[in-house]
Amino acid sequence: MKTTAFLDQINNGYALLLLGENEEETLDVKLSTLAQYISEPVKEGDVLEIIFSKEREVVGASKMIEETKRRHKEAVAIMNRLMYGTSEV
Repeated sequence: MKTTAFLDQINNGYALLLLGENEEETLDVKLSTLAQYISEPVKEGDVLEIIFSKEREVVGASKMIEETKRRHKEAVAIMNRLMYGTSEV
């Protein structure tokens, strides 16, 4: 099964992933497991594509760079609108 995941937080060597389109399901995954599939370090706020086995074990992962950039830009625009009344980045 393949799904998208948002890396919410990193704590004690584990990444808390928010899974699916609505990010309602959570899953803790060891950073070492993600490092097997993703060559560069992952950080909070990254959007990942995760592949699970039938037993719900991670068997593949990749960083979705463009989606991560898009979400970051969107978050900055929201913060600017809330703080300064503008949507300029």
